[in-house]
Amino acid sequence: MHLLTQGKHSVSALELKRQLGVCYDTAWSMKQKILQVMTEREEGRVLSGRIEVDDGYMGGESHEGKRGRGAAGKTPFVVAVQTDPEVPERVLYLKMKTLEHVSSEELEPWFRKSIVEGSLVLTDGWKAYTFLEDGWEHDAQKSPGGWRSAKVAAFRWVNTVLGNLKGNIKGVTRWVGRAHLDRYLAEFQYRFNRRFDLSSILGRLIHAAVQVPPMPQRLLIIPWEAKVA
Repeated sequence: MHLLTQGKHSVSALELKRQLGVCYDTAWSMKQKILQVMTEREEGRVLSGRIEVDDGYMGGESHEGKRGRGAAGKTPFVVAVQTDPEVPERVLYLKMKTLEHVSSEELEPWFRKSIVEGSLVLTDGWKAYTFLEDGWEHDAQKSPGGWRSAKVAAFRWVNTVLGNLKGNIKGVTRWVGRAHLDRYLAEFQYRFNRRFDLSSILGRLIHAAVQVPPMPQRLLIIPWEAKVA
């Protein structure tokens, strides 16, 4: 728990194996169980105020072919970053969730549970976000797409978070399967949302770990299709 909470980046199961002196399967299982605690702890987080939103993509079968929305073999996920309405340069909290498709049908239930109605939500104007007109203050700004989107000031922090997240996952684990991605997103989110209180993060995680239901390995490796059925 200490190794997974005190650094800016994650720790791979292989590195945990080396540092703890256990076999790889044990290290992987221990890490996944801790990440599951983080996932359940962050599940109830609700954002409000000024929220930058974008959808990201993880993985892929090859470097060729279509990029971004609709790309084959990639797992989509939504990212919402709460900033201070008075000082947009100050990032407060983050919340993420994997999706099967970037559609209103999947996004709306998540938004209604995760973002307080009436909040100012900034998106790139993608049609899946049109439901935000009913309940939120929606600021849809046309985005050029690709790397140029990172230059749009309104999405500065959500793009920064996406870049750091992908750099963290690729640099540490190289690749994450769809069935486990939510846990890796939650790990990044858990550390990010507690980055200003590192002295208490370990104790709080230990407390949370004894509050959540057991997570046997057979559930940790459950296929994605069974999870979303």
